Amino acid sequence: GNTASARDLYGIGVRVGIYLQSIGLLISLWVESGKGYKLAISANALGILVAWTIFMDRRTFSFCEAYLIITEVQCFLVPGVAILSDNQIFPGEVVGHLGFVMAIFWQYVGSFWLIASHYAHLPRLGTSDSTWFFVRIRLDGWFRIFSIVIHSMFPFFDISQNLKVAMNFRTWAPWAENDQPQDIHATTSRETRPVSGRDKFTQLTKYVIRVVGFLSWLYCVVVCEMTIKWNGLTPENSLTSPGQTIPLVCGIIIATDGI
Repeated sequence: GNTASARDLYGIGVRVGIYLQSIGLLISLWVESGKGYKLAISANALGILVAWTIFMDRRTFSFCEAYLIITEVQCFLVPGVAILSDNQIFPGEVVGHLGFVMAIFWQYVGSFWLIASHYAHLPRLGTSDSTWFFVRIRLDGWFRIFSIVIHSMFPFFDISQNLKVAMNFRTWAPWAENDQPQDIHATTSRETRPVSGRDKFTQLTKYVIRVVGFLSWLYCVVVCEMTIKWNGLTPENSLTSPGQTIPLVCGIIIATDGI
């Protein structure tokens, strides 16, 4: 693998920090703590995507490393998708919403670029281009075609999510001075209006999205770790450098806050 990416993009501190930050967001989303969903964490995902794009353009890492790093970014985006599917916005988080939308779009476009064409231009660097999809598979086999089909469906999902976010922004300003979040689709108080079948369905949908979010997070973690193992990659395992300790400490704090 590539030494620089092994140190800066999937070292032990970076990976564990990403896992903890993501699970912290998912926990805070699940318990509805009322403290906000920390959407500004999307800056971390965008930072990794910038570095990933530079490595891709310079063709300095292998196919499996590119896939590994983009899967790390998905750990950030799993809670992001769940948050964007919610009807609540916390005052002051407009930039965070925009950041998540940008990161989701960037990640999907980058993934499609990787699996559709650019993978053939990346060096092997002694790797086997293997990954985990419930069993051990090769990235350049049938899984690549399957991924292209899945990513081709993204524009339809993206349009629906962006319309929802645009509606949230449109209704955000009138109540932005309040300290508490509000349900922008509610016309009466939840405490006073009777619970309808639609409300029950909406609540059930929220729980399903959150359960799927946790399962997707677990899937991303397993993919990252098995990709490292099966390709013989050598990530930075020392926590003495700031590049490893900073994301790790951030992850611990955010996960603790979520709990």
